[in-house]
Amino acid sequence: MERPLGELPISLCMIVKDEEELLAQCLRSCLPYVSEMIVVDTGSVDGTAAIAASFGVKLIQREWIDDFAVVRNAALTHATQPWLLVLDADETLEPLPMEQWYGLLEDETKMGYYVQLVSSVDSAAIDELQDGAPATTTVKDLVCRLFRNDPRIRFAGAIHEESVSAIEKAFGAEAIGVAPIVVLHEGYREERLRKRGKRERNARIIEAALAENPGDPMLRYARGTEFFTYGDWENAAAWLEPLAAELSQHNGYASDVLLKLSHALRASGRLQDAERWAEQGWRLFGFADFPDLHEAHAAALLEQDRPEEAIQAYSRALAVGSAPVYYTSAPGAGTYRTLCSAGFAAERQYRWREAAVYYKEALRIHPGYGPAWERLLMIGALEERFRPVWAEAMEWFLHSGQKAERSHGQGQRQEGFDSGDRSLGIEGLLARLADAGLELAAETSSLAIEQLGDQAGFWQGLLLVQQGDAEAGRGQWERYAAQLVDGAKKRQVEACLAALRLRLRGDSGGDQAAATAQAAAAAAGLAPAAFARTLLHVRAWPAWQALLAAAPAREAAAAHMLPPLQWCALLGAKAPAPGSAYAAQLLRAAAPVPAAPALLAAGAVAAAAGDWPAAAERFAAARAGGPRPWLARAAGSGLAAAYAAAARAVAPAPAGAAGLAPASAPAPPFEAYAKEQLAAALAPLLAPPMLISERELLLRISSALYSL
Repeated sequence: MERPLGELPISLCMIVKDEEELLAQCLRSCLPYVSEMIVVDTGSVDGTAAIAASFGVKLIQREWIDDFAVVRNAALTHATQPWLLVLDADETLEPLPMEQWYGLLEDETKMGYYVQLVSSVDSAAIDELQDGAPATTTVKDLVCRLFRNDPRIRFAGAIHEESVSAIEKAFGAEAIGVAPIVVLHEGYREERLRKRGKRERNARIIEAALAENPGDPMLRYARGTEFFTYGDWENAAAWLEPLAAELSQHNGYASDVLLKLSHALRASGRLQDAERWAEQGWRLFGFADFPDLHEAHAAALLEQDRPEEAIQAYSRALAVGSAPVYYTSAPGAGTYRTLCSAGFAAERQYRWREAAVYYKEALRIHPGYGPAWERLLMIGALEERFRPVWAEAMEWFLHSGQKAERSHGQGQRQEGFDSGDRSLGIEGLLARLADAGLELAAETSSLAIEQLGDQAGFWQGLLLVQQGDAEAGRGQWERYAAQLVDGAKKRQVEACLAALRLRLRGDSGGDQAAATAQAAAAAAGLAPAAFARTLLHVRAWPAWQALLAAAPAREAAAAHMLPPLQWCALLGAKAPAPGSAYAAQLLRAAAPVPAAPALLAAGAVAAAAGDWPAAAERFAAARAGGPRPWLARAAGSGLAAAYAAAARAVAPAPAGAAGLAPASAPAPPFEAYAKEQLAAALAPLLAPPMLISERELLLRISSALYSL
């Protein structure tokens, strides 16, 4: 048996089915606060019943009938305590001081309370809204889960059931308060959604309910929300848009309908409609204090290539700050997340210094915010003058980590952030620094490495390798591996040692080098894409390129999808730099018809290698190859740079011109142009305002290729 129940006059009421994986965690989180646990089991065949028994719950068996409200209400009827707390097995109760609980329960003016539900989300919806980059975030909402044990308070709704209507009908809206209770919810993670078959179940329930009540606005909202959750943008918009046209500010779900509708319209390509609904939401519906809606407005503007207006919209969100508790909001909306998004909008205008300031301010508020770190590191990796900001941000990061560690030691939750707001730990941040190059900021990297104590050996070895001392790095890794017990960490070190051996062999490429790299990948137990990235970490450029050249097209495509910071390391490689052979591989991986991003990337790699004729060909194709103007604009910059490089080969630049930084090798002239024709055609490009450095060109291309 688990330890005895708490003494608060609360009955925990749950419904479950096959929840052996999470039930114990949920019940354990409630033990200090409830004096009775009631679980209605709707047909479990796993260990759920045994787990429930170990906590001393009152277990009731009941058949599932595709109606959440009916089954929840069945649980309520068995409760004997004056207050009821309703949770699901995939939820846990965050700690709260007892005096606060007593204050809530003793308030005679309240019949129920909203609690804050913090849901972790990594579904198709979030992935696609992040331009395909896998992401986990959290969404915060208010739900009424704590209320008095009164027969007039019951749930309604076959799905997305709620008790608010019953409380307001019987006692008035003022009878519901807002409690400082936080419930963490894991049910929207993609793996759990798939495993539990929630999509099919929910669709079945909603469709049956709609057949009986086709005009019910809550059911229509639920249907649109289901489509939104799974990334079916067109159907989400088809359900939510007619509903939005009927809304008033007084509908409790109106703000969420407008937010989801704007995102769904943007994701389905209806950008002007996305802009219109978001703007109506804050301007006409009265949700001007909802920062997420301003962010949605900005996102629609940015997708239309209107970055200055987008920054204005982000500024409105920043003026609001964090969302009031009655909105369904994402962490950082109105604060650090909005600052990071504004920085990306500044990137679209090639205002790098302004972008860096936005990222820096985001990290001042939330020092571990991953997206801001990634953008700031990307800018600094390609433009040295931004690297001093890394050291400042690292100081904030380490200081915040020390505070979090002290709070954790005292059993307290760190204020302001949670595990689902894309936060980085020390090793997560070091991994991103390593992608860009630990050697670019060795002192900054060392500050973080020192915090790892006995676990620092791997990163110390990698820093030595990336600084160019491969032998010292190998020795460090071998000593570290010898003392490791953790199998996963040992395999990580062994994979790096295998990659380093390939670097030290000095193979220049060819079939033998490819075979050796493939054998090393197999021995390390890694797919080519994973081992290719390990090769990049140890700067084994020839082995990396040989591995990709020999890989089947499908595997090569996966390996070419480099994280943005490894892409920057590739562009900044000194010797031996990967050249146009890799650019050709990029196009092979994107076959049969390379799209603008692949063409732009291939042009950038060729430009970084000084192969300007090849770069010009690919930039020209990228400029004509897609509808996104920021890609075409970056390709245009590349084309101008390539033409300028060709012009330098046939005619000296005017005195004082700020031209493109010299390539690593002299660029041959384009044979298709006579010298006189070429010089005349490119004369306008030689004016100082039109010319950019190689670093600036690579910044423009990288920013266009990698969205926030």
